[in-house]
Amino acid sequence: MPYAAFALTALIPWNYLATTVSFGANALLSDAALVRKIYFPREVPVLAAAVASCVDFGAGLVAFLMLGPLLGAHLSWTAFAGARGGGD
Repeated sequence: MPYAAFALTALIPWNYLATTVSFGANALLSDAALVRKIYFPREVPVLAAAVASCVDFGAGLVAFLMLGPLLGAHLSWTAFAGARGGGD
């Protein structure tokens, strides 16, 4: 697999994770007064940030599915089986 396809494969989930953690922490900090004044689960702002980051992840995934074959990535069913932990 060429390096460009390999790097893009790794950067998309890493970007999702980094964005989710960053936005989640910022959501807790910016909504701290609201969390203290009104009772609701503290996970709500963090989960909202994670769901919002899914849009970026989806866009990156679509971009990879379009650019991956041009960069030399070959998508197969065994790749999905390996990602799930199944296969050989």
